[in-house]
Amino acid sequence: MCKKFIYEKNSDKILKTKSNDLIVIQNKNNVDKNNFLKTIIDSKVATLYFSLKYSKEQIADMILESESFLSIDKIKSLKMNADEYLLLAKAYKKIIDHNLYITDKNSITLEELENICIKMKVEKDIKFVIINNLQLLSKNSKKTTDEVCTYLKQLALKLNILIIALY
Repeated sequence: MCKKFIYEKNSDKILKTKSNDLIVIQNKNNVDKNNFLKTIIDSKVATLYFSLKYSKEQIADMILESESFLSIDKIKSLKMNADEYLLLAKAYKKIIDHNLYITDKNSITLEELENICIKMKVEKDIKFVIINNLQLLSKNSKKTTDEVCTYLKQLALKLNILIIALY
């Protein structure tokens, strides 16, 4: 039905999968999802990210930490040396230059997700959709994970995009 991967540190393989497909990544070892986001940002491809658990601000903080190699506590304290400010500035520029669009509605349904995807495909020509916490989407839609995967696979075909669901 859908391709299932165990998360690999070399996520470039996953991103080279053809459009119009669905990949479910099982995060069995609780691998840091920030590294996966970092790979997406480095790919510079228009990406729609559905965060069903964290706010946009929390996601932005995670990305900023990952890109700058500084802790978010240090960034927020503004107690950094010149080199750290330079790292922070480079991280901000990289994030701004990338087309990453984050939706953080935690109680989204499949139909709402589809409508947002269609809108973003038309307006921003997204190539990737990432859904963090597939199990929450399944719960919100009152469908089994297999039913949600079937729906997402059809959406990927319809919009000719790659959908990556983190489980």
